[in-house]
Amino acid sequence: MALDPRAGKMIFVVGNSRSGTTMLGNVLGNHSRVYTFPELQVFERLIDPKDMSSNFIASEDKLVAFGSRIMTTIRDGVFCEGSPVRFEAEVKKIIKKHDIKNQMILYKTLLQYETKKAGKQIFCEQTPRYIFTASKILRAFPDACVIHIYRDPRDVMLSQKNRWRRRFLTDSKIPIKRSLVAWGSYHPSMTSRLWGAVMRQADKLKVSDRFFEIKYEQLLQDPEKGLKLLCRQLGINYESSMLNVRREGSSANQDETFSFGFDASRIGAWKIGGLSSTEIEICEKRLSVIMEYRGYECSNSRASILGRVCAAFSLPFKILANLIMNTRRFQSLSKTIIRRLNA
Repeated sequence: MALDPRAGKMIFVVGNSRSGTTMLGNVLGNHSRVYTFPELQVFERLIDPKDMSSNFIASEDKLVAFGSRIMTTIRDGVFCEGSPVRFEAEVKKIIKKHDIKNQMILYKTLLQYETKKAGKQIFCEQTPRYIFTASKILRAFPDACVIHIYRDPRDVMLSQKNRWRRRFLTDSKIPIKRSLVAWGSYHPSMTSRLWGAVMRQADKLKVSDRFFEIKYEQLLQDPEKGLKLLCRQLGINYESSMLNVRREGSSANQDETFSFGFDASRIGAWKIGGLSSTEIEICEKRLSVIMEYRGYECSNSRASILGRVCAAFSLPFKILANLIMNTRRFQSLSKTIIRRLNA
């Protein structure tokens, strides 16, 4: 594939949560041309999918409010309650300068604005759940590429199960609210079902020549080979600096401040322990066909009757907790759930 200087002006890294999206975003951010943003969760949270069209006209007030919230998220993080008002004047100036009438165009302009300030040309946003709006993203932005990174669902489950502990394993200030959301979001039935929905959505997106996939395990085993291929697909030159990624984000270990590179020991961590036979059985029973297709072998673990009863009993409570804690994270939680179920 010949390098195209016009390609990859926008890169979106998507997939299941705890599948390596943050790691891959950081890898791409090490490229001299690519600037990676933190997880912004703009689509579904700040803009409804029905409005994700470059032809949708919004009022100036709506555009200013939308743009100010994006800037707040960039500056303060998605889980912090900052004050969007302080960015209104800056956003108004950008809207007027570029004569912007559309939320999607404003989103792109603001991220390009920040990318240029950082001295780079291509922006990358890594928000896992964009997999469910990726078709609209590709339709709205002809210069966008979407990368789906996927991982063994049992390792995803183990990491998701322990995610609430991240607050105690990193120097970053993770709000208690985020830890509670992580706790409420985990149940073997919910996590495995979501993994399957993401994989089915990815299969639908394969028709696009701007949609690419990379397997987490293969990337960690031979990162140089995987990244060279990915760079060719994106139309950018491979740079060895991409390999110098900081190791972080584990849900089981303390962050290694001065440790860099790819940690292949994370592959198959579920085999060492941390998941019950019940959790493994629920996962493999629901996902066996997709797992086999994606190259993951089932262990045929068998749960105890008590384990199955406990899992079934706890599911309604986890669903309720998940609904309560995620209501404000989406424009319409009910429509979001339907999109996941219909994937």
